[in-house]
Amino acid sequence: MSHQALDNVFDQIGYCGIWCGSCAVGTGALAEIAGRYRELCEAHGLGDWGAENFDYDEFLRGLSSIAALPGCPGCRQGGGRADCELRACARERGLGGCVACSEFDACPHGPVLQHMRGGAGSAGLLVIDGPQDRPLSEGRRRQELAKLWWWRALYGEKP
Repeated sequence: MSHQALDNVFDQIGYCGIWCGSCAVGTGALAEIAGRYRELCEAHGLGDWGAENFDYDEFLRGLSSIAALPGCPGCRQGGGRADCELRACARERGLGGCVACSEFDACPHGPVLQHMRGGAGSAGLLVIDGPQDRPLSEGRRRQELAKLWWWRALYGEKP
């Protein structure tokens, strides 16, 4: 597997505070897993003996679509939503991210910010709590990755 997508986002923390390197979609891991899963299902002939009332062909099309997802370059390099109000606001204020803002707790974009951060945290992504969290060493980032099931599935226990 190519590590290019992971390399593109490994050191990046989005304006919202999400560490892009911990995202299975952005790193290309989800696409890789979907492609491998499709190959596994086909190799075992799942369509011939699998569950009844299951549209195997549609399932394979879905896996193929996911496997074709491109890695995300992260919002600092043009990825994410083009109209992201968090990115626009942080840039306008000259901030490296929302957590550095003096209005963080009373942010006018609070619902979007909390939705992004909460959803990312629920999905297992690393979300920084403040500027003090930003300088994660490469060793610490790799330790965090080793906790993620998809990382272990693709790369083994030791990142």
